[in-house]
Amino acid sequence: MAKQQTSLYITLITIIFSLLLVELGLALVYPSPFSMETNMYFEPDPYTGYRIKANSEGHFNDIPANANSQGLRDKEYPFERTPGVARILVLGDSFTVGARVEAHETYAKQLEDILNSESDAAIEVINTGVGGWSPYQYKQYYQHYGRVFDPDVVIVGFFVGNDTYIVHFSEADLRTAVRGRRVSQRAAGRKLTKLKVLLYGNSHLA
Repeated sequence: MAKQQTSLYITLITIIFSLLLVELGLALVYPSPFSMETNMYFEPDPYTGYRIKANSEGHFNDIPANANSQGLRDKEYPFERTPGVARILVLGDSFTVGARVEAHETYAKQLEDILNSESDAAIEVINTGVGGWSPYQYKQYYQHYGRVFDPDVVIVGFFVGNDTYIVHFSEADLRTAVRGRRVSQRAAGRKLTKLKVLLYGNSHLA
């Protein structure tokens, strides 16, 4: 019996050691980005399925992407309006949030710079875009969060490449988030999903 246990322990140690060697070898020989996606860090949301986590950090490839305390990839804007300052709210998906560009290079920030350079009055343009969102989520965000900013104008960054056919009509249709990553609601309910996301995000072997 003792010999069988010893043999079992040796086998387990050998397997674990072999997996570690493979992981190290892949990291050295094939150091590829091993995360499922390079994006903002997401959290579950009862109205939009998922949204950017407040005060979180993410990456678009090699570009750092930071969220403010309101869960937006933008500078801080108080909910209370500043007298005499016009306000524009921008809704949209990855094109709006600015995947693959710096935060100041998004079209929302470019619009803010242009308007303020050509107008005597101050104008704020608030970027509320979230990668992967659809028009239903734009509506949900504005209804439950965006209207608090009390904007004068709302711009919807409608992308004809997928916003025309990705149709959601209820919260049940939306993806949610697990450990910062977007997953289906069905997958989120599975016991091993958290472990899978952890491995996919940190292991070349996985």
